[in-house]
Amino acid sequence: MDVDLTKKESSKLLEFKSRVADIKKPELWDEDTDLFLRRWLIARNWNIDKAEVMLRKSMEYRKKINCDTLLTDYKPPEVLEKYFVGGICGYDKEGSPVWIDVFPLLDVKGILHSVMKEKIILHKIVACEELLFLLRQQTQKLKKSVDGIVIILDVAGLSWKHLWPPGIECFKEIVAAFEDNYPEVLRRVYIINAPRIFVLAYNMVKNVLTARTTGKIHMLGSNWKESLLDVMDADQLPVYYGGTQVDENGDPKCPSKILYGGEVPKTYYFTHDDISADMQTVHVSRGSTKYIQLPITVSKCQIRYTIRSEKHDIGYGFLYNDLDSPSKRHSEMQVILSSTRTNTHMVQLTGVLECNQPGIYILLLDNSFSWIKGKTVRYSLEVVAPKTEDEAYTDALDVIGDDCVNLTANETEDLSGHEEAH
Repeated sequence: MDVDLTKKESSKLLEFKSRVADIKKPELWDEDTDLFLRRWLIARNWNIDKAEVMLRKSMEYRKKINCDTLLTDYKPPEVLEKYFVGGICGYDKEGSPVWIDVFPLLDVKGILHSVMKEKIILHKIVACEELLFLLRQQTQKLKKSVDGIVIILDVAGLSWKHLWPPGIECFKEIVAAFEDNYPEVLRRVYIINAPRIFVLAYNMVKNVLTARTTGKIHMLGSNWKESLLDVMDADQLPVYYGGTQVDENGDPKCPSKILYGGEVPKTYYFTHDDISADMQTVHVSRGSTKYIQLPITVSKCQIRYTIRSEKHDIGYGFLYNDLDSPSKRHSEMQVILSSTRTNTHMVQLTGVLECNQPGIYILLLDNSFSWIKGKTVRYSLEVVAPKTEDEAYTDALDVIGDDCVNLTANETEDLSGHEEAH
């Protein structure tokens, strides 16, 4: 990052530093506090209010997933360890770690049918933490600030099968997690071997990229090997990518450093029992909406939800009603999460809803858009309560034991159509 600040920027940095003085910088961000804080200001175009919201949300997220201990405690699911893609090959001439990604070699459907989306995102967060560690290591080794990473994205073989909607949504969530929690860590992205369909794929995900990120993306032409060697020494690149690196057995792709995916064996797939365990089954009639009520009597709980439909998609959302007005019509209730039509027949949906106050929380399963087919839907709802009123709350995805309460919720169905569902 450019080290020179204008007088106005210096003033904003001082104010921002005062506002967030209570935040302890994560250990892996081994850099001057001012440099750390500038990342968040730059990511939000020097808007102090937005930068503070971004930083505090990120620190809370890190706390929820125990980010500071991921490098020592994380154990990846076997299917990700064997069939995911990408890896660190070396460093560019400025000392930045270089990650090579081969997304088209990833069996997206196989992965999403074998492991929850949240675990895929966590797996990528761990990779980001590894890169932060290398940035710190390089800074110490080279005795200069090394504050960004380089990505080589090899999109050879990209085709229509990679534009599968659940896969695109998962990829967008991974990118959003990177943008939200690792501001200004990306120095440059080099796209190589891009087929024509890449433009379509890029347009499907670019809405989650900031303008600063898009400005760092460089599309290389047919001479991409020479272009990469302009910014990297040959001994930092695999032979396959124009360098001189090989594995111990002479493999020019260096699979000991870079994972090249492959088709996921169906033995890793979720079984019917995996999907149905601890789940309720409901039928949502054509043109109707099913409402599932959860009374919550304490504040700052979380609801973990899982939804799976058979053969066809379904809409879902959440409403809120206070405990004193249980007879209020659905159309009069507060919309917490607007109904969204999702491909839950392709990939099981999981999520967490924050319940900041007591009340009746209503999961709606919306089939009002379909006047021909009724839908069979399986769902589970788990309430994770705070351990004490003063204690920070543990993320619902990580809690086990007595803090999790399985509820059999009250179900109602509305046949009045789409308007009532919203």
